[in-house]
Amino acid sequence: MKVKFEKIKRYLKKSFKIFAWIIISLLTLFLLIVIALQIPIVQNFAKNEAIAYLENKIKTKVTLKKIEIGLPKKIILHGVYFEDQNKDTLLAGKKLAFNISLFKLLDNTLEINSVDLDNIKLN
Repeated sequence: MKVKFEKIKRYLKKSFKIFAWIIISLLTLFLLIVIALQIPIVQNFAKNEAIAYLENKIKTKVTLKKIEIGLPKKIILHGVYFEDQNKDTLLAGKKLAFNISLFKLLDNTLEINSVDLDNIKLN
C-alpha cells in the first residue's frame, strides 16, 4: 500500500509541475505580447495591416499617421483619413480614441465602449 501511495504522490508532483510550467508559459507569452504592442515598430506593422485590410474591404483610400495600442482597452488613431467611393472625404481628423472591451475580442466581437474625437470632419 505504501508503494502505491508513493507512486501516486510522484505522479501528482509531476502533474503539478507540468501544470505550473504551462501556466507560467502562458502568462509569459501574454506579457511578451503586451510589451511588444508598446514597441513603435510593432504598432507600425499593426497600422499597415489595418490600412491594407480596410482599403481592400471598402475599396477606397485610407491613411493613418500613427496608431497607439494601450492595453488593456485603448486604441488611438492619429491623422485619420477615409475616402468614400466617389473620392470625397468620408472621415478625416487629428485623433480618434476608442475604448474597447478586451474580453469581447476573445469571442471575435468588437465592442466599442466609448469614442473620443479630436478635430474630426465627417461627411
